[in-house]
Amino acid sequence: MSKMLLTMVIVLAVLAIRIVLKLPLLPYRAARFLVRSLSAPA
Repeated sequence: MSKMLLTMVIVLAVLAIRIVLKLPLLPYRAARFLVRSLSAPA
């Protein structure tokens, strides 16, 4: 029981870390995408 709980906590922690690390990249990627679409010849 406690091992299953520990595994769940570890999985949740890894997911939280991945989300936190990805958050700063989202605006950067969106800005780069916008710049590329605007600078591309229409």
